[in-house]
Amino acid sequence: MADPAAKAMASLVGADVGAMAGVAGTILRLFGSAPERGVKLQEDETYQENVAWIKKTVGDDVTITTDFPPIHEHLGLNIGDTKLLKDIDAAMKAGMVTAVRAVKKKQAESGGFISWKDLTKVFESEGAALYRPCIEEDKTNNEHAWEETGLFLKFDGAPSGAAVAKAEECMKKTVNDAGIWESLEIDTELIKKVFGEEGIGVTDFGSLFARDKKVAHIAIDVGVVRFPRMEDPCFKVYRFRVIVFRSETAILFLNSKSAGIFCEFRERKYVMTKMFTEKFDAEAKEKVDAQFDEIMADFL
Repeated sequence: MADPAAKAMASLVGADVGAMAGVAGTILRLFGSAPERGVKLQEDETYQENVAWIKKTVGDDVTITTDFPPIHEHLGLNIGDTKLLKDIDAAMKAGMVTAVRAVKKKQAESGGFISWKDLTKVFESEGAALYRPCIEEDKTNNEHAWEETGLFLKFDGAPSGAAVAKAEECMKKTVNDAGIWESLEIDTELIKKVFGEEGIGVTDFGSLFARDKKVAHIAIDVGVVRFPRMEDPCFKVYRFRVIVFRSETAILFLNSKSAGIFCEFRERKYVMTKMFTEKFDAEAKEKVDAQFDEIMADFL
């Protein structure tokens, strides 16, 4: 017996009930509100593990795009014209350069992808004499947002403003650092677009009646933030991973959409060793002594 919903839809478009039942019946059962799925990101050591996670969650017929910019660095402090801090920062950059080059090489060999395990392994094998990891201070944060619509009318492909805002809020909450957020080199606008878009265009006469679309996007931003402080020179290595997807089904102008965005932020702090900091002790002591003598002179 034909699905009543399919029969009703078929009568609207003048199509054969039996022919429409197989297509529209299945699609219409997807319409309506549904509970949020119990999905979370898994540890990933390879790019293919991300792909497998997406296909398991969305389906094998999903189209996947990627955004893997090379590792980048930025300064986490405003050091102005302070020569000593500039010297420390330059020395920190020089101390990290071998590791940064090694990460970029690995990314180039893997299509831009690098796992958290491989990222930290590079830093901890290349700069052991200059810095050490503070594994006990590791930070990991996971957040997600989900959109599951009921049946709605859509005549264009304009994104949902509320959904776009939800995707941005999810990413910012995961990173939880304004400086890092501003320095990200992944395309956050594209991520918001994948999550927020809705409305599937009609490409031919057949797709007027029933059509569907599944898209997913993987973005991984890897960076280093430097803090060239005299008392505690350190830097932080982070990896921000985002997987966003959208699955949409439509018959005529009636649409139903599911979209998810899943974010993971991981960070490890590296402090400069005593062998590094003692290179600047003499210069710092000389400046303190000079300033101390100047201040004391006002009291004599």
